[in-house]
Amino acid sequence: MAKSRKQIGRFRHNRLNLVAAITMLLMSLANIPSAMATTKGLSQIVTPDLQGEGDLSLSLQIQDKRIANPYELQAELGLTKWAEVAVFRGFQPDDWIFGTEIGLLAKEPYLLSVGFVNWSPHLNVDPQPYIEAG
Repeated sequence: MAKSRKQIGRFRHNRLNLVAAITMLLMSLANIPSAMATTKGLSQIVTPDLQGEGDLSLSLQIQDKRIANPYELQAELGLTKWAEVAVFRGFQPDDWIFGTEIGLLAKEPYLLSVGFVNWSPHLNVDPQPYIEAG
């Protein structure tokens, strides 16, 4: 009977530890301030947010070849608070793609941008104009 009490006691103790851990986790998550984040241009999809002046963003994208170039480096450079340029370097196939973005309206919660994307002189592809709001 003493063994049963020990096991029951341990079970209750472990259960309390689990409840305390979950409670602490939920309280911690509730107190985290919201973070500003951006999404990178998966296969050159335009996002209306701009890099800050002088900010350089570098990323590597690895994706299925049915989506886009499987291995791609991306660099975005903020020229001013309202203009940025982007370069995508694909490896399979070898490709260079350029894009530009000009922010016409960047007053939260509204964003309005225009520019050109998917310009690839390497593959003789002309730039495609766009306008996007967010």
